Amino acid sequence: MNKLSEKQDPTFGERFVVPLVIIFVTAPFLGFPAAMYWYGEPKNYWRATPFLTILVGMVFGLALLHHRVLRRYRCPQCGRRLPQYSGESDPEKAREYRFLCEACNVLWTTGLKSGAD
Repeated sequence: MNKLSEKQDPTFGERFVVPLVIIFVTAPFLGFPAAMYWYGEPKNYWRATPFLTILVGMVFGLALLHHRVLRRYRCPQCGRRLPQYSGESDPEKAREYRFLCEACNVLWTTGLKSGAD
């Protein structure tokens, strides 16, 4: 049996980090004017609609990104859908999002960890 190799996913940045940065950069640019409109005159609750729409869109975008990239993770080599690796005894490594591709015999690491430090 071949030894399992551990590799950093070279596509993780473009599939997860770049869209995440785009969400966090565009949301304030859209949200700030919407919040100013909300606090403007005349005062009524309907003026909150643009801000709340942007807020809901941001939360939906984050959930969709998490689902598409981390819950439906695909091997960068063969393209197979992989489950999150759970066979780790080291608690620090167990917090990291890692995925095992048995076909390629590779444990893909993302550098992203779950939970707070």
